[in-house]
Amino acid sequence: MFARGSQSLTVLTVFLFATYVVLSRPTTSAPSAVATPLCPIQNVTCCRSVGNVGEELVDEALAKAGLIPDPTDNLVGYNICTNQTVLVCPFNVLCCKDNSHAGIVALTCGVIRGPQTPVPA
Repeated sequence: MFARGSQSLTVLTVFLFATYVVLSRPTTSAPSAVATPLCPIQNVTCCRSVGNVGEELVDEALAKAGLIPDPTDNLVGYNICTNQTVLVCPFNVLCCKDNSHAGIVALTCGVIRGPQTPVPA
């Protein structure tokens, strides 16, 4: 019983941290998007790149995944996407409605936070 409570606490901690990040930090390095403060944990995606449908690199990634560019997808994560937690993702943390394309792309995304930049020594 104690282990289950600990797991729930971990999920709650990640959720609260993600909500704090969304509400307290503007994203300047990623394309503009409406932030999604309540993102189900299974939709949190870490992608190296993010862009809009219609951009050449985004459309190429969609084609690689066997998808036809659809303007309703709008913001797309691409270039290696994984389901990492907010705490360990050095790239773009996104909330995507569809991240089921073998890590090639994630569709219909909102930015939780942009990539982390190294702190100069």
